[in-house]
Amino acid sequence: MNILDNQYQVLLQRILEYGVTKGDRTGTGTLSVFGGQFIHDMSGGFPLLTTKKMAIKTMMTELKWFLKGDTNIKYLVDNGCNIWNGDAYKNYRNKFEPTPYQFTPDTMGFSIGSKIIKIKLGYYN
Repeated sequence: MNILDNQYQVLLQRILEYGVTKGDRTGTGTLSVFGGQFIHDMSGGFPLLTTKKMAIKTMMTELKWFLKGDTNIKYLVDNGCNIWNGDAYKNYRNKFEPTPYQFTPDTMGFSIGSKIIKIKLGYYN
């Protein structure tokens, strides 16, 4: 177990001992503590936890999508990354019901990736 894993375990223990139950959109409930975090120096390597299963392919696909500045989930779906499907599809249907779902350039709107690229290109100066 590495240092990050230890910090993660300590945070989980703090949540279990002191967490406050809160409702959520799924109805399962959540234990929450205010300000829970751990800090990692990226010069020491990528902070991947070894104590839990990680979806590496999905993470890398989403990271590539963010860095491209894309807002269309088609790239994600084509590469087997379906984590944004529910929200993007729901937003699309709310706008255009009963039109069948189509992948459009603005499917996700102003996403994290598009913000990164616009900042890098100087659109916010």
